[in-house]
Amino acid sequence: MGFEREFLRSALTLAAASEVHHLLYVHDRPVPAELLRGRRCRRKLLYAVTSETLAKQLIARKERAILIPSYDSSRVDRVKVALVSVTAAGGLLSGSARVVMLKRASLPMAIPSAS
Repeated sequence: MGFEREFLRSALTLAAASEVHHLLYVHDRPVPAELLRGRRCRRKLLYAVTSETLAKQLIARKERAILIPSYDSSRVDRVKVALVSVTAAGGLLSGSARVVMLKRASLPMAIPSAS
């Protein structure tokens, strides 16, 4: 959990840069509140979630959230679906700089052997 937390902190720091317009966070668990406290990147954060309940909760908390389909796919495909969904909903401006953060699933994906 320590590495994951540090990685998330680094992504939030990167997203705080003035050159970055959006932080797209693809995961069904929100960023822990203590990591967002006092950070300028909070308004840049956009959640892509598969749970309609979570999306409604985030929106009720004045967070930006979009619902994406919940089918088993690769991490790259989930990012593609999230980007297309957010862009189609008008959540990302054309030409804007983005940081995409995709947390790993609870079970690591199998990597095929080279042999």
